[in-house]
Amino acid sequence: LRLDPGFRSDEHVTFRIALPPNRYGTPEATHAAMMELQRRLSSLPSVLGAGAISHLPFDDLPNWGLTYALDGRKQQGGAPFANTRAVTPGLMETIGVRLLEGRLFTEHDRAPVVIVDDMLAGRLWPGRSAVGQTLWVGQGEPTRKMSIVGVVRHLNVRSLVDDLVPQIYVPYRMWQRTPMAIVLRTTGASAPPASELRRAVASFDPALPIFDVRPLSAYLKSARAIRRFTAWLAAAFAAAALLLTCMGVYGVLAYAVATRRHEFGVRRALGAGGPRLVADVLGEGMRFAAVGCAAGLAGAALAARLLQNQLYAVEPRDPSTFATAATLILIGAAVACLVPAYRAATVNPMDALRAD
Repeated sequence: LRLDPGFRSDEHVTFRIALPPNRYGTPEATHAAMMELQRRLSSLPSVLGAGAISHLPFDDLPNWGLTYALDGRKQQGGAPFANTRAVTPGLMETIGVRLLEGRLFTEHDRAPVVIVDDMLAGRLWPGRSAVGQTLWVGQGEPTRKMSIVGVVRHLNVRSLVDDLVPQIYVPYRMWQRTPMAIVLRTTGASAPPASELRRAVASFDPALPIFDVRPLSAYLKSARAIRRFTAWLAAAFAAAALLLTCMGVYGVLAYAVATRRHEFGVRRALGAGGPRLVADVLGEGMRFAAVGCAAGLAGAALAARLLQNQLYAVEPRDPSTFATAATLILIGAAVACLVPAYRAATVNPMDALRAD
């Protein structure tokens, strides 16, 4: 929940729109139409910024990617792959993408340019600036030479914790995709309702429908919900296992102490005080519990590597987790010793001897 995905999602509204390639005649006209629509939406009273992207983070559309290489020659074994997103000028500013070097896209870009993330830049040009370098990209095999104009921080777009594929951003003018998702940054006090957005789009093109209107935070919440459910399910099973462990330890030790009721009666008859009996029983029981915990912790440390791929931001041998489990088990063992020992040590010695 504390993980920063690399973009802002609060106070952002999104919807999808499909600009048919043949409606406006040429790719340049389609790009001009998208920019005009973006300007009209930006002029709404509660909108602070607008942009468009081909794939929203954590959406359910099929992923899109391009292969890349440092030259246009055919790669032996295949060229590496990068998640790719077509964006309009203003999109990255709208969602708060962090620019590390270079610049973002503008409406004046005509040459083939791209923006890459810091993961790709560090992989291809370690210790050097990626701005001004050239990159060949394409479908299957790199066939198009592009110039890198900027480097941005890697965004989590497919997974919150395992998104390790580098990213390439291409201008919508040069790589037109459909549908596109419009993202609006709002004032926060009130986001424009769907009806107002439809009117704004209809004023530009009455035959252009919008769909899938929702907050951008809904996509992030959905991605977190999967991890949250998994975490709660694992926590429920872990709590149940820990409870059963404590109950088992309590049951075994409580039975063992209860069977010594006659011994306690004899010791009381010989002058042993109740507190001394309780302390002796507690010490004996806790020694057994400590040995058992030590053996269990050793076994858990050996088996912890099996959980490596299920953990995030927690080491397999996390000391606090082991300490918490051992402490709770030892507390259960202490209660298991104290309760029956206290009961036996406080009864009348004659009653204990007579009942045997």
